[in-house]
Amino acid sequence: ALPFCEISGSCLAIDVKDTDNMMKYDNVNAHMPEEKLQNLEQQRSLLKGKHLRIRTLDIFLRGCGFFTFPLMVMNQLLVAKRHDLIGDKKPIVYMPENHHYFECYKTEEEQRNNPDFWEKWFEPVGDISWREVNESDVWEFTQESIETMYYDGTGIHAYPYDAE
Repeated sequence: ALPFCEISGSCLAIDVKDTDNMMKYDNVNAHMPEEKLQNLEQQRSLLKGKHLRIRTLDIFLRGCGFFTFPLMVMNQLLVAKRHDLIGDKKPIVYMPENHHYFECYKTEEEQRNNPDFWEKWFEPVGDISWREVNESDVWEFTQESIETMYYDGTGIHAYPYDAE
């Protein structure tokens, strides 16, 4: 599996996470800080020239429900669309990680020639596969940003949520 951008450094990692204290002690009330959202404005033209690669949240892989994965995808798309970060290069979903709904492939060849978790269970969000995109031509939200989006009151949730 390709490493997350924030680890590899070979693609852009975008940070919109809440404070460390909020994420550690009160993540249900997490929100994307306004100053970080405003920083997206400065990066818009750069991000619009690349593919948004949507990833799963690594810490949720061992115990989350099946539809947590589409919620992660929808929330990343929602934030990118709200802030006009998607240009002509369409988003891609990449979820090769091993978890209780999907067994990883043993070799890189198996991974490239077989569907990943998203491809196995869901329709693509765009007209291009992750296999066709160069690593330097993508950007991702950081893992903590994806977690913040998951809890942010302005996101999509599978349960009632007070956005105030």
